[in-house]
Formats: sequence, C-alpha cells, structure tokens
Amino acid sequence: MTGASGGEVRSEDPGPQDPAPGEAGGAEEVRGGRTASLLTSLASQTALLTALMFYFGWVSTRAAYRYFRVDTSLLDFSTVDYMVRGVRLAYPTLLTLGLVAFFCVHAHHVVRQRAESDPELTRRLGRVLEQAGFAGVLLGLAVVALLDSGSGTEPPLGPALMTAGFAAVAYGDVLAPGQPRARSPLWRGMAIVLAMLSLFAAAAGYAETVGRRTAQTTLGALPDAPDVVVYSKDDLFPDPAPGVRSVRLKRPVGAEPLYRYRITGLKLLIRSGSRCFLVPENWHPERGPVIVLPSDPKDLEVRMEFREPGS
Repeated sequence: MTGASGGEVRSEDPGPQDPAPGEAGGAEEVRGGRTASLLTSLASQTALLTALMFYFGWVSTRAAYRYFRVDTSLLDFSTVDYMVRGVRLAYPTLLTLGLVAFFCVHAHHVVRQRAESDPELTRRLGRVLEQAGFAGVLLGLAVVALLDSGSGTEPPLGPALMTAGFAAVAYGDVLAPGQPRARSPLWRGMAIVLAMLSLFAAAAGYAETVGRRTAQTTLGALPDAPDVVVYSKDDLFPDPAPGVRSVRLKRPVGAEPLYRYRITGLKLLIRSGSRCFLVPENWHPERGPVIVLPSDPKDLEVRMEFREPGS
C-alpha cells in the first residue's frame, strides 16, 4: 500500500481473531438448549410409554382375573408387575402398527407419483377414500353396539374399523383438496384425533381379549397344576364346595392336635402378597368359588402343602 509521501506502508496480518465475548457463550447455550430439548423429549416419550405399558398390563390382568371373579384390588401387584404384563402386549401391537405404517408410507409414495401425472385420478381416489372412511366409521359403531355384551369390555374389532375409517377420511380429504366440498384443516385434524382415540380403544380391547384368553389357558392347565392340601385347626368348609373334600383327622393320643382337618381337592390359582387364591380342581366359570387363604408361614392356624397331581 502506498502512502501520501510515496513510501510503501505495509499492513500487518491480523491473524486469527478471537471470537467475540458473546459468540462462544451463544454457541454453548445453543448446544445446551438442544441437549436439554432432546433429554426432555426422551423423558416425555419414556413416561408415555411407561404409562401405556402399565395401563395395558392392568387392563389385561383385570380381564384375566375377572374371568375368575377376583377383583384386582385383592391382588398385591406392583407397578412393575403390571408393566411386565403390558410388555407382552406391546410387542405384537407395535409390530403390527409398524407394518401398517410401512405399507401406508409406501402407498403414499406411489400416490404422489401418480398425482403428478394424473391429478384428476388422485382426486377421485380421495373421494372414494372419504366415502369408504365414513362407511368404516359407521360399521365400527354398529359392531361396538352389537358385540358389546354389557360386561364392561369393548370388542377391539369396532374401534379398529373406526380407526381405519377416520384415517381414510383424513387422507382422502388431503388427496382431494380441489373438490367442491373440501374441508378445512380443522376437519382433518379432528379426524386424525378421532383415529388416534379409536386406536387407543382398539388396543385396550385387544388387551382385554388377551386377558380372557390367558384366563382360559390357565383354567385349561389346572389339571396339571400341583394339588394343594390344606391343614387347618378349624373346619374351613362347613359347606363344602364342589370337589373340595374336608376330612377330620384322628386325635393323637395324649396330645392336643394342632391341625384337626385335612382339606383336599384344591388347585393354586395365584399367590399374591400374603394371600393364596385357590380353586376347586373341577372349577368352572359358572360354578365353584375362588378360595382365599393366608400364606404367611407365621400363621400356625392354617398350613398348605403343594404336591404333584394324584399324589
């Protein structure tokens, strides 16, 4: 560079500049904010998944033991117990939803390609999907009304049809935006929300179905379950249940017997907390009680023995 006097003035290379005082701190804050947002999202998703596992496990367990006329309030199940039962339902449910979503995404890609070459065909497809969706919703409502026996359980088929119907209505409206009776985004949003609620109801109905099937499987396996022999100081069955046999033991000579009665013909349904839930070996849903006895070994008034069948 040449100055006013004709001499050459060299400018010094400033070299690497230090960041402004606020820039480094701003970058740190951005990274920290993104990390906090990610952790918050993961925590909320984990909490939602945990709540769903608990709910579906509770629904399945309630349906299973309602088959035996046992209220879940008598079972000392923890949150982990219900979640473990819910995980068994989660895998096939999530796998099914994943497969459905996979094929739906592929179908959407095909429709988008066709829309570029034939928009009118795409609009006609949207109208057909809307009509089919309305029919699916009405059919689902009819199935719920016809199959609900009033027992407090909702069949999963009806909500599943409603889920597919509301989803078809929403997607059909997306494909046919130019039709004279096109709806607003609020309409599509309501259809999506109703589809999600119907999907939740279908999953709950599926959990109840699994619970009832589990109870029927347990009942079918009772003949192979260990026999339970109860020794008691008092007669626990003054009015014997069908299949339950209560025998008074002979009094030992010179001693007061601790146990006077021997009760047979029982099978163990479940042990929960300090209780044992027993059923007669020929138990049937339409007859036969579920017997609850304490299982605390400190209780000397009642003793139970578990044996192989027929021993």
